[in-house]
Amino acid sequence: MNHNLPLLGKKILVTRGKDQAKEFSLKIKELGGTPVEVPLISFQYPSKLEKIKETIKRLDTYDWLIFTSENGVEFFFEALGHQSVLPKIAVIGSKTNEALSQKGFQADLIPSDFVAESLTQAFKPLLKEGERFLLARGNLSRSHIPNELKELGGVVDDLVIYENSMNTSEKEKLIYLLKENQVDVLTFTSPSTVTNFIKLLEGQPWREWIDDKVIAAIGPITKSALQEAGILVQVCPTTYTTDTMLQELVLLYQT
Repeated sequence: MNHNLPLLGKKILVTRGKDQAKEFSLKIKELGGTPVEVPLISFQYPSKLEKIKETIKRLDTYDWLIFTSENGVEFFFEALGHQSVLPKIAVIGSKTNEALSQKGFQADLIPSDFVAESLTQAFKPLLKEGERFLLARGNLSRSHIPNELKELGGVVDDLVIYENSMNTSEKEKLIYLLKENQVDVLTFTSPSTVTNFIKLLEGQPWREWIDDKVIAAIGPITKSALQEAGILVQVCPTTYTTDTMLQELVLLYQT
């Protein structure tokens, strides 16, 4: 093995959205691997924007603004325009925090683990009865955060700032790559990438096609989605980022 290029010769399927795939693919190349981008998800604003517009007008009524993803940050600030006075901000994940920093803001709360459960745990000693929260997230996000914050006495407005949909245009390419054994590793960065992967391959003998592939999940929620589908996961880092997922993949090939 070339220790400077530990993924040399490995073709790695990248299933995340097109915009997010660029940075991930670059890091795969730096490690010697060949990224094969097949974005299984696409993102857009909801068809009705009235709620987003009305909510942004009332930002000064909230105590906290919560982002759970880079997409949440990007879509929110695009809709926000030039308004610069925001409530305190909580984020999940280092990439979400980086996206926020690029907008000129700093998070007031970042949990140590990049999952919803860690965020609500971090709020327990901080939350005051009646505090108002605005959660800006995607349509497929879990309901853990709003449910838990309400249990703790918070008032939560759950704002769908973007929608996650299946990218059906990639179906034929995905089938070809798997059927013709054109990839060595499959990476999944969200439960929706898992769901869409299975839906796009419906009616195909895809389990046979991936039987000898390395499966990598970015974190426990995605890993759980894969396991529920009966897919064995070999790589799942303890820090839930694409960087650490690649580090774990390198370790797998070095053993």
